Parts: sequence; C-alpha cells; structure tokens
Amino acid sequence: MPVAAAVLLVALTGVLWWLAGPDDRPGRQAAAPGVGGTAAPAGKPSAGASSGAVAPVPTGPDGAPVPGAVDATAPGADGVTGRPPLAPGLSPPPGGGTAPTTTTPVPDPEPTATTTAPPTDPPAAEERTFTSPAGSVRATCPSASTAKLLSYSATRPYKLDDVDEGPGDSVGAVFKRGNSVVRMTVTCADGVPSSSTD
Repeated sequence: MPVAAAVLLVALTGVLWWLAGPDDRPGRQAAAPGVGGTAAPAGKPSAGASSGAVAPVPTGPDGAPVPGAVDATAPGADGVTGRPPLAPGLSPPPGGGTAPTTTTPVPDPEPTATTTAPPTDPPAAEERTFTSPAGSVRATCPSASTAKLLSYSATRPYKLDDVDEGPGDSVGAVFKRGNSVVRMTVTCADGVPSSSTD
C-alpha cells in the first residue's frame, strides 16, 4: 500500500503540472479542441481561406473547354491573368479593372451629286409643199398661227408675179400668165400649214 499510494501521488502531480503549465508545450496545441469540439486537421485550409482562389475554365460534358470562355489562370498579353492587352498609350485602370475600350469615329458619307437632264429641244416646225396648175410653194409655221414661205416656183407658162414670204398671219405667191392670175395663200392653225388657191 505505501508503494501504490506513492505511485498514485506521483502520477497525480504530473497531471496537475501538465494542466497548469504553459500552452506551448509539445502536444498541448494539438490536443486543443477545434471548432465544435473537433480539432482541425493540419495542412487543410479552413473555409475562409478560399478567398483569392482562381476559378477554373468552364468545360462541357465531354471535358472540353467551352468556346469563348476565358482561362482565368492563363496570363494575358499584358502579363496579367485573364485580362486583354492594353491599347498603346493607355495605362491600366486603378483597382485592376478591365482596360477601357476606344472607338474610332466613322466619317459622314459624302453627298452624292445630282444631275439635271438638259431641257429637250422643241419639236421641229412642220413643213409642207403645196402645188397648183400655176406653181408650187413650200411653207412652215414658226408658231401656232404664224406662216412663212420657204420656197416657191412657177410652172410654165406661168410666171411669178408677186410674193409675200412672211412670217405673218397669211403668206403667199401670185402667178400670172396673160390675163390668168393664180394666187396661192398659206396660213397656219395649231402649227400646221394649210393652203388655198384663188
């Protein structure tokens, strides 16, 4: 009994010393309970340590990368992960955001020149030739009601006795043979010449 009591006393003294001693002794921290009474395993990051992790590239059902997806882990042309290259002369925006894009102004279209068709010439005046036993005349109408002789000639044995070339309301020529006199008169109506013989 004295030996057993001495051993029990030594063991009790050691336990009290271990519990009352400093917390940095070997094995003391490993035995401290974790959150919820369970010790956190060494080398395993906690739930709050996931901030700053890079998201993987989205993949399809077959494991191939989704077209158009940006690999956040691959360095961009400017050396920054997942960022497009900066345009020449532009500085990175503060806070590490995406570089601003620049737009090129589109020039206004040049006005097209409009062409105007030249005025059409008025139709040529109608010409007609009239004949009679004494001679013939050729006339035209410079206007709707104005007549003008262009040419005239007598038929033998008639001779030209008188002529009114115009232009005027009425024009004509007079042919004579002895006591026989033939008068040819030309007038215009709506730009069309007509003749009468007396």
